[in-house]
Amino acid sequence: MSITSLYKTKKEFLKQSHSGQILVEVMLAISISVISLIGFFGLLQTSFKLSRITSENYIASHLAVEGVEIVANIIQRNYVEMEGNMRAAYAFNTDIESGDFEIDTNVFKIDSTLYATNPLSHPITLNGLTFYRRVSIASNGSSIHVISSVYSSNFGTSQSLASVEDTFLNWWQQPPPAL
Repeated sequence: MSITSLYKTKKEFLKQSHSGQILVEVMLAISISVISLIGFFGLLQTSFKLSRITSENYIASHLAVEGVEIVANIIQRNYVEMEGNMRAAYAFNTDIESGDFEIDTNVFKIDSTLYATNPLSHPITLNGLTFYRRVSIASNGSSIHVISSVYSSNFGTSQSLASVEDTFLNWWQQPPPAL
């Protein structure tokens, strides 16, 4: 028996020999598409996660800088009051104690009422994220060293996100008395 006798025409032979090939090609195309989409969605998920982490670190760094600026504002207020002789007894480190504190923007005096607790107990909530700020101050007669650290307890873990430090020197010299 010859092959041609099994198949009536060449066209029928080609049709029968290629049956199922389209199904294999479609399955292969679908598989490649699915693998590509999985890769794309994985990249998208990683991108959103990194965006959230970057946003959280950005906010934390600004909160850390704000902690140092609060202390700087108190020092500047002291200089203004000393220079204008509003309160001659003021020193540049008046209203600033040494220690670890949890301070917020409405603070005008850093004293024992603001001591930091462990764990930190005064949250700062911004954009649905919770932060904690600890400001460590070492004050003596000629300088004030400030370290402002911001922590996050979001997503179940507590971690340090940003830390800023600065040293303020007592540069103000009282002018000589007028003649």
